[in-house]
Amino acid sequence: IYFPALIDFNLNSNRMARKRKQIPNLRGKLESNTMLDGLFKPAWQSSSAAKRLEAISRLDPSVQEDCAALESLAKDDAELNVRKAALEKLPIQPLFSAFSSHSDEKTRQHAKAILSNTNGDNDQINEAAYRTLISKETKALPWVVKLCPFAEIRNDIASKLSESELLQILGEVEYSETRKLIAERFETLELLEQARKELQGKDKNAERIIKSKIDVLRDQQKQETENRLHTEDLCSKMEHLASKEEWQAEYGRKYLVYRNQWDSMAFTPEDEMQARYQSAFDLVSIKFKQQEKITATQSSQEELAENLQAFCHELASYSKADLISNDQKLADRLSQDQKAWDTHLETVPANLNIADQFTKAKKALASLINFTSKLQAIGATQLQEQQPGKETEEAGTEIENKSKQSTNDQNIQTETTELKHALSALKWPSTYPLLNAASEVQSELDEISTKIKKYNKEKQDTLDKLHKRINRILGATKRGEIGRAKRELGSITKSALAYSGKDKSALDSRIEKASEVINKMGDWKDFATEPKYIELCHGMEALVGSTLHPEQLSKEIQTLQQQWKALGHSDASEKYWERFKEAGDNAYAPCTTFFSERRSARKANLAEREQLVTRTQNLLDETDWDNQPDYKNIEVKMRSLMNDWKKIKDVEQGPGQKQWKRFSHIRSEINSKLSLVYDANIELKHALIDQAKVFAESDIKEESLTQLQLMQTRWKQIGVTRRKDDQAAWGEFKSVTDGIYEKIQGVRQEKNNEEKAQLDGYNSIVKRIRALAKDARDLAESDHLFKQLQTEYENLPALKKGLPEKLVDNLERDYQRACDAYSKSRDRMLDASDKEEMQSLIEKARLCTELEALAGSDDHERIDQLRSEINDIEIRDRKTHKLFEQRLAAALDTDKTVAGEQRKTLCIELEILMEKPSPDEDRQQRMKIQFDRMQTQGLGTGVGDTKAEITERKVQWLCVAGAETKLQSALDERFNKLF
Repeated sequence: IYFPALIDFNLNSNRMARKRKQIPNLRGKLESNTMLDGLFKPAWQSSSAAKRLEAISRLDPSVQEDCAALESLAKDDAELNVRKAALEKLPIQPLFSAFSSHSDEKTRQHAKAILSNTNGDNDQINEAAYRTLISKETKALPWVVKLCPFAEIRNDIASKLSESELLQILGEVEYSETRKLIAERFETLELLEQARKELQGKDKNAERIIKSKIDVLRDQQKQETENRLHTEDLCSKMEHLASKEEWQAEYGRKYLVYRNQWDSMAFTPEDEMQARYQSAFDLVSIKFKQQEKITATQSSQEELAENLQAFCHELASYSKADLISNDQKLADRLSQDQKAWDTHLETVPANLNIADQFTKAKKALASLINFTSKLQAIGATQLQEQQPGKETEEAGTEIENKSKQSTNDQNIQTETTELKHALSALKWPSTYPLLNAASEVQSELDEISTKIKKYNKEKQDTLDKLHKRINRILGATKRGEIGRAKRELGSITKSALAYSGKDKSALDSRIEKASEVINKMGDWKDFATEPKYIELCHGMEALVGSTLHPEQLSKEIQTLQQQWKALGHSDASEKYWERFKEAGDNAYAPCTTFFSERRSARKANLAEREQLVTRTQNLLDETDWDNQPDYKNIEVKMRSLMNDWKKIKDVEQGPGQKQWKRFSHIRSEINSKLSLVYDANIELKHALIDQAKVFAESDIKEESLTQLQLMQTRWKQIGVTRRKDDQAAWGEFKSVTDGIYEKIQGVRQEKNNEEKAQLDGYNSIVKRIRALAKDARDLAESDHLFKQLQTEYENLPALKKGLPEKLVDNLERDYQRACDAYSKSRDRMLDASDKEEMQSLIEKARLCTELEALAGSDDHERIDQLRSEINDIEIRDRKTHKLFEQRLAAALDTDKTVAGEQRKTLCIELEILMEKPSPDEDRQQRMKIQFDRMQTQGLGTGVGDTKAEITERKVQWLCVAGAETKLQSALDERFNKLF
């Protein structure tokens, strides 16, 4: 009377939970029944799994004894369901102990699921419990990071664990946020690479963080390598300079270039490199400063000698008057330069050539000073006023002139002697420019000497000249040059006044005759030239208001003026001259404006070019040449200045030439400073070319690309050079590096061919597995071929190290996908086979049922036919085949009682498993079956187990012997309803 309460009990754990409240009352009733005395042992120690499960539901983990019972059940109970139920109620510390040390894998996994799930039934698994756990169990820290559902706790512990500890657990951490936090913790390249392998395909975000950090570290390593090579190169170069005993000028240029390159580095070198460089730098600096001082002194000596020589060259152009007025300046300059020279000699002996140059200039200047003092003493400046043979128009009588001339001759003779002595004492170097003052004095002496010699002869020559001039007047008159003849006649008439006697009479007679001829010819010339003067006036008047270009117009006016002038002077010319001049002035008016504007434009252009000169001078003066200026920018500025200069062309020729000389001089100074850098940089580039050539002859490998790229980077870092030199050097460097790159590409191609051949072997097997998965029909044959392909894949030679991880991963993933595809294909074949097997079994069972209905019949023909048809249907499963053979053997038995009971029991069990109701008459039997299952299996059974059991019962149904016809029919109807 108590069993009906258990009828609705099911193996499903969800329904069992709904009936828990009924169990205590039921237990009291069952304990009073003598038939069930052994079924309910005390609490959790019962031999029944169901009772242990029920006891667990009542245990309170907060009570020490109950907690110990739960720990014991979780640790030692034989039933997995009981262990799981106990784990679900345990506090966190014993639960973690079970997770970390239990011998059963499923138990550990269940404990893990509870620890990582805050939504479970165990309300003791909370944040406070986790904090208590980590405070007591240090060894639990890594597991808490992996499992704890509370992000704050996970992340707090992850931030405290070492990188090696985090690496060990990274692959098992279940939370993306924590994986990203751990990925951020790794700092070394080795740990990041290992972490990347651990996270392969598990967390893209964390992988992205790790890859980003790996890329940064690799870039840092590459940059550090480049920096180390650069500093090593500079140290070696500076040490090479330090090893030089004899200093040369080129060493100073190299020292400055190396120093500027070191100072301009954007990174801090290693201490060892700094020490090496500083040691060599100190030695070279001492030598450089010593040489700088010597060079500066020698430069000063050279400059002093050159300046004194240049001063002497400048004095060569002075007139004697300039020398006399600057005599004190010359003496002061000689004294100052001698003192400066003596001071420089205290530092370093002068170069022999420079010393000779200075001594020569010094002696020349001293001699010039002495020469100047003598000129000043003898009053040489008056010589020019006392030259002999000089007649004046205001001369008095012939006696007075002769007296004055005699006194003047004596003074000239005395001063001439003194000047000759001064010239003979002058020691002026023959290599210097000719001394203008000496030439001037010598010219005066020569001139005076000549005039003294010619003085007497000139008296007669003057008279002869007058007669010849009269002859020329007559000749000019015959040629029609009337104007010239008149002018000459007037001059001769005036000169003739100084003569008397026969000379005067002869001259007057000839002058009177020449005057008559001139007057007569003048009248004829006026008559002949007047039309030409009128024509020239008309031509000039036609040019007034002309549209010709001012330059062309100016030439036309000038041509007419030259034609007017060619006609000579006459009365007709004077008559028309005012008209011609007025027309010329009016015609030239546009030219005046044009040439005025052009002068203004040229003046503006000159001023604009002067600004370019100023900018160039500022560039020279304001650039800090000693501290590694931006030479590239200087080049650009100079090129821009030169282009701007070329654009300004129309300037006055004289000032423009002077301006161009100043601009060229400044540009030359800038270019000379750039040349030092050009030479040093092109030397560095040639050294790099030599290194590239040596590298090209070495054993080239794929890794050589890094060194090649470093050499190309160093090429770019070298400063400016001359364009022509740079292009030639670049062509040579590019040719060598291109050859190196081609060798690297050859090595790569060879390696790629080997890798491709190896990868083709792997890919070929993957393709064959995919084809097998697509085309497989026979299971046994497909499995055999699949195992062969797997063996071939495993026996392939291992992939070479160094292949990209992505390539290897893709290859492994393709293989796994191909295997998965075959596995799915195999599952489909199995399902199809199982269905086919089940259909065959159902058909055999149908035929066997028909055979069983002929038990006791004499229709042997039909019986044999049915047996033959049954045997023709093949069952591959041996167990099922054996079971069905037992049914077939008992098919014609007439006693169906046992078979009927078996079929009825199977039908009830199926109804229980499928949660279908049984007829009322079978309730008692169903309850008994349920109770027996509770005792043997416990209260809960998984869904997967139930399905397998249903399938098993279905096969048993088809293989068990048939019942009596009526019962068989009723049971078949119940069976068919279930499916």
